[in-house]
Amino acid sequence: QKTRLRIDCADCLDAKMMGQSRLLVLVFACGITSAAASQKRGIAKANIQEHQLHALKQSVSWGYNWELNPRMQWNRAQMDFFPMVHNNNFPRNAGGGHFRALLGFNEPDIHHQAAMNPWHAAAIWPEVERVARNYGVQTLVSPAMCGDIGKGTWWMGEFLKACKGCRVDAVAIHSYWCSLSG
Repeated sequence: QKTRLRIDCADCLDAKMMGQSRLLVLVFACGITSAAASQKRGIAKANIQEHQLHALKQSVSWGYNWELNPRMQWNRAQMDFFPMVHNNNFPRNAGGGHFRALLGFNEPDIHHQAAMNPWHAAAIWPEVERVARNYGVQTLVSPAMCGDIGKGTWWMGEFLKACKGCRVDAVAIHSYWCSLSG
């Protein structure tokens, strides 16, 4: 029996939005093309198996599982793992590995994900920065808002106002459409 694997692809767009930050747009359920692996394309899947990573390594170069723990050796498939601080409940002294990026809170603007207001997220962001230092990450990615562009834009604006001087190297949003027009 064949197992279907939902693919989450990501594209990084250079933007002069919010200073020198890059805009990280996560585009879900768009499928994978036959293009060569890209630094801009990753997979998000809980409990991914090593054989699945090997099957995807021609198209994607990184991934995450909504956790700080990779749960397996992603490098055996020549892929990078990006840990995520999913919500407010994370080990404040996590670290020990070395990762290129740390992903911020997952959809804090909706109740069934990270579920926190922008001011609370900003208040604990220095603890996320500490985790990023502990992991030696090059890129600290903002919290990723849900696909509701109005709600997400408002949330991110309030977060950035409240988080003066905070480290945010890239801004993330999730889009559940296969085009930016929605």
